[in-house]
Amino acid sequence: QRQMCIRDRNMTIETLRAEIRDFVLNELLKGMVDESELQDNRQMIKDGLIDSIGIMRLLTFLSQTYNIELTDDDFKMKNFESIDNICEFIMRK
Repeated sequence: QRQMCIRDRNMTIETLRAEIRDFVLNELLKGMVDESELQDNRQMIKDGLIDSIGIMRLLTFLSQTYNIELTDDDFKMKNFESIDNICEFIMRK
């Protein structure tokens, strides 16, 4: 059974942002920062919150959850630097 893509789910940007924020906070950061410290535009890679393993986990989550295929062109850090950037990237896919 395939995951539903974002278009199938008729997802709003607010819902997408909430799901990604939840994954980042609970799966990647696991208490490293308080929710109030993670603004949607915070530079998570630059600030050292997410490392290369975290990036790989994030990419796996995005691919499986939103049924998107990632191409070589997608692997640009700017796409995954902040929650805002991740949301914009997913909406473009």
